[in-house]
Amino acid sequence: MNQVNENIIVVLSCGSEVKMPWVNQTKGLLHGYLSGQAGAKAMLKIITGLVNPSGKLAESYPIKYEDTPTYHYFPGKEVSVEYREAQFIGYRYYDTNNIPVRYPFGYGLSYTSFSYDIKVAHNRVEFTLTNTGKQAGKEIAQLYIGSVSNQIFRAKKELKGFSKVFLMPGESKRVSILFNEQTFRYYNVKTSQWEIEENNYQIMIGSSSEEIRLSAELFVKGTTSIMPYEPTKLSPYYNGDITNIADQVFEKLIERKLPQANWNRTQPLDYNDTIAQCQYAKGLFARFIFHALRFVHKFLWKIGKQSTANLIMMSVYHMPFRGYARMTGGAINMPMVGGILMIVNGHFFKGLAHIFKETRKMKKLKKQKKIVSLMNQL
Repeated sequence: MNQVNENIIVVLSCGSEVKMPWVNQTKGLLHGYLSGQAGAKAMLKIITGLVNPSGKLAESYPIKYEDTPTYHYFPGKEVSVEYREAQFIGYRYYDTNNIPVRYPFGYGLSYTSFSYDIKVAHNRVEFTLTNTGKQAGKEIAQLYIGSVSNQIFRAKKELKGFSKVFLMPGESKRVSILFNEQTFRYYNVKTSQWEIEENNYQIMIGSSSEEIRLSAELFVKGTTSIMPYEPTKLSPYYNGDITNIADQVFEKLIERKLPQANWNRTQPLDYNDTIAQCQYAKGLFARFIFHALRFVHKFLWKIGKQSTANLIMMSVYHMPFRGYARMTGGAINMPMVGGILMIVNGHFFKGLAHIFKETRKMKKLKKQKKIVSLMNQL
């Protein structure tokens, strides 16, 4: 499309990050999130310059899925998902590990520009914000803190406050963001309470998590008497590199053994199990359905229909059997699901007979209801 017309503006309407390999072929990108029926008019006002945009991203947009901290652990094992990344999610992971992103957390452009200066007190950060452009606009100044510690693992930056300020061209305002009891605290798993580590903290003001405009240092008195972790046993978390957390390290973090991660293949499948588990079902027909779905998913993915492939995985592959009674508009009821499970568990003819029997019951019941309805009309 850009070969025909280079002046392309893309409006995104989505609730989370998306891949954008085409973004360099556009002249503009506007994110509307899920703005509803009035969203189109709002987007038009921004594109035509009637409104100066002032929104900021609520998440980082990675360059590729493999860059995300969840890539190594999601969707997880057969019956469990382990959040081994701990607090290192989103910008806390990317910034700590210096991983480049397409758009950082808190990012957002304006038709004007702003400048900052800073002053830090014991209970607040103050700075002057100036509109250095030619249009009126709003800026969302963001407060981050950072603490380099050998005793407690934390992200390189943590968002602790923000202020949205409207400024006319050339106007300056003094902005103050107060510190509170949440600003420097962390949760101590040993004492089961929120505490503050005594340390020097970096106080940072930025227009996004990546674009820090001002910084200063502040010493904060602490409350910690017992440290929550042993650094030598959790070194990946202290380094921020959570891409390959070993089982024993994760067990040290959560202070218990990992739960059973695999399905119990000795038990017959029941109403709460899924098509995905048919891979080890006793019934040959069930295993055939499983492999057929896997083939269809891979084929659709290969020919570029990833959205359809993902829909199959979400709505069919991972749905519990009981869900089919709720999602088929009455065509399948729970007793019929029981017959399906008989087939799945190796009793093909018994299950088929049960389904036919329940189908006849359903038709008879519908006929009776229809007769009653006609009699009531008379």
